[in-house]
Amino acid sequence: MKNISLIRILTVLFLISFSSGFFAQKYEISTAVPEYSQAFTNIIYKKADDTTTLKLDIYLPKKKSERFPVVVQIHGGGWVQGNKDIVKGNYIEKTVLRLLENGIAVVSADYRLAGKNVHFPTPAEDCKDVIRWIRKNASEYHLDADRIGLWGESAGGHLALLSAFTPDQQFPGDRALFPYSAKVNFVVDDYGPTELNQLMMTNAGKFKILLVKLFAPKLLNIRSKLIFALTGTSLDKQPEQVRKIFHHYSPLYYTENAVPVWINQGNKDNVVPMRQSEMLQKKLLEKNKICTLYTVKGAGHAFPDIDENTQNDLAEKITGFVLQYSLKGPEDQF
Repeated sequence: MKNISLIRILTVLFLISFSSGFFAQKYEISTAVPEYSQAFTNIIYKKADDTTTLKLDIYLPKKKSERFPVVVQIHGGGWVQGNKDIVKGNYIEKTVLRLLENGIAVVSADYRLAGKNVHFPTPAEDCKDVIRWIRKNASEYHLDADRIGLWGESAGGHLALLSAFTPDQQFPGDRALFPYSAKVNFVVDDYGPTELNQLMMTNAGKFKILLVKLFAPKLLNIRSKLIFALTGTSLDKQPEQVRKIFHHYSPLYYTENAVPVWINQGNKDNVVPMRQSEMLQKKLLEKNKICTLYTVKGAGHAFPDIDENTQNDLAEKITGFVLQYSLKGPEDQF
């Protein structure tokens, strides 16, 4: 049964998080978010190289304020796909609208996706540079540079945690933005990976790998591609290097400097298992850090089938947490 379970979990994990990136996903962009906000879209926050510019969208509440607290929304997609669009009709759209109603600005940003030429820590550098850019340009867009939090889903949850927990100067990114702090007040983590070696099963024994090879040979190739996209190397050729890289970019090992965290996790998630969130909560509480793990019962990865009442409940809980910790600056969290 354990071996069958391994194949099932690996299949779900790697097929969903990697191979789906090769297929165009049809979705409808929210019209409600720009309608109920002051929207500034496609602002270039960073020129990554001669051909690549990274952009963000800013949604300000319509109510007047000298400075709005900010939530930076970091999209998911297995680190290899996705973008900053707010999609219509899901809990994320409802949460953004609820935040705006309560006087919280939302910034949604792109980051470089992992692939042939992009590996860790590049996505984390970009996420930290979004925070630095906000501080640099806070006055122009009426943003409160002392009231910034992160909110990410799946891979975005991982990047939000990693960006918030690591030292301010780690992952320096753009030299022009480096003088500005990347500290934040809090993190909302929706089903984000926290321990990458466990997620990627880099310590799976030869017998288990042989079984996967026999019953699902294409799976190993997909797994290898994802590992290379993230690390720039191969588990077959450099297993210890891969494990070292995944350890280095696992938020679970940076909890000493953790800010308050709210975790949303479905108990039927077969992509990022519940244990990933439970491990983080356990370690944070052991260090007397603030962490709440909210279980969305019956929900799978990304909460695809939750009803509207559950969506509204999630939006309310996330907004309540954001409001609570938007009252303090980063210096008050430690």
